[in-house]
Amino acid sequence: MEKLEFEHTYHIFNRGINGTDLFLCQKDYEYFLELYAKFIHPIADTYAWVLLKNHFHILVRIKDEKDMPFLRSFSSEADRFSIDPDRSSTLSGRVVDLSGCEAADRVKMLTKTLTGSVVNLSGCEAADKVKMSPKTLTGSTEPCQVSGYRKKANPSRQFSHLFNGYARYFNTRTERHGGLFETPFKRIQVDTEKYFRRLVYYIHHNPVKHGFAEHILDWGWSSYLSIISVKPTRISRETVLGYFDDAANFKAYHQQQHDFREMDYLLLE
Repeated sequence: MEKLEFEHTYHIFNRGINGTDLFLCQKDYEYFLELYAKFIHPIADTYAWVLLKNHFHILVRIKDEKDMPFLRSFSSEADRFSIDPDRSSTLSGRVVDLSGCEAADRVKMLTKTLTGSVVNLSGCEAADKVKMSPKTLTGSTEPCQVSGYRKKANPSRQFSHLFNGYARYFNTRTERHGGLFETPFKRIQVDTEKYFRRLVYYIHHNPVKHGFAEHILDWGWSSYLSIISVKPTRISRETVLGYFDDAANFKAYHQQQHDFREMDYLLLE
């Protein structure tokens, strides 16, 4: 199985286990995209995507390792949690203010010692090296040190978090049990411009190919409309259009007929 490497572009795709439908209503599509924004946008640039009833396709470029964000949780199970979007955390129902900390997102909080306390690290010069007074935390005389935790997001695990999170939501909503997606999720590296263009076309035409729509404009759960629009989007629109020279050529390319048999090995059937 292809490993997700930093600064590489991948076609990532999967389907419901045993042909199980993944999306039954609009809310399902929307929730998957919410989780995608939470787990994937911080670690990858998205070029194209489509969600169909029982499978999906995504074209992404994994960001540089130095651009990987730190995780919200600093426990031994940090990878189970989401990216830290800011410098505030809520522990045991009480707010821990990390405002002004130069390295606040790398602070390891010992949750059990913070219960019922408000810890303000405002203005600290290097939060990952700060030693807090034990009395500030619990009134205990035992030493307590806030140490740095430099665990960064792992791209493969972030995709796993996306799929696992959606499976938990879907199983709860539909009162089903067991796996939802085939595992491991499939990924193929995209390493040529021709392949990139064909894959973008393939992804956007998937609803037509599978009979869900008569034209790509008729299917709302894909990136095509976002790419041809001028509205703000998280899609890397300019990068995608650059592979087709401009928006006019992008549209013209999608209006042509391309032979899907050249990509038979990518098909999910």
